[in-house]
Amino acid sequence: MMRFHRSPAMTLPLVIGGGLLVATIAYADLQSIGLLARDLGAVLPLLLLPSAAWHLLRTIAWHQCFPSNARPSFGRAFRVRLAAEAFSWVTVRGVGGEPLKVTLFDREIR
Repeated sequence: MMRFHRSPAMTLPLVIGGGLLVATIAYADLQSIGLLARDLGAVLPLLLLPSAAWHLLRTIAWHQCFPSNARPSFGRAFRVRLAAEAFSWVTVRGVGGEPLKVTLFDREIR
C-alpha cells in the first residue's frame, strides 16, 4: 500500500490557489462574469477547445518523456501539469511551475 505524503511543494501551491480563489470570489464582479458567460452561450465551449487541445498535447509530450517502465498514468501527468501551470501564473512564468513538475514527479524520476 502506498502512503500518501504531502510535501510543502504540494501544499504551498494548494494554499496559494485556495487564497486566490477566495480573493477572486470576494472581490471580483461575478455578476458581470456570469452575464458574459450567458451572452457567449453555446460558443463558450468552442472558445475553450484550443486551450484544451494545447494542454492535452503538452501532457502527451510530457507523458512520452518518461521511460516506459517508470511512466506515470496519463491522468497523473495531466493533473501534475495543470497544477504546475496554475502555480506558474502566480510566479514568474516557468520559474515556479517547471521545478514544481519535477518535484511532483519525484517518485517517477528516482
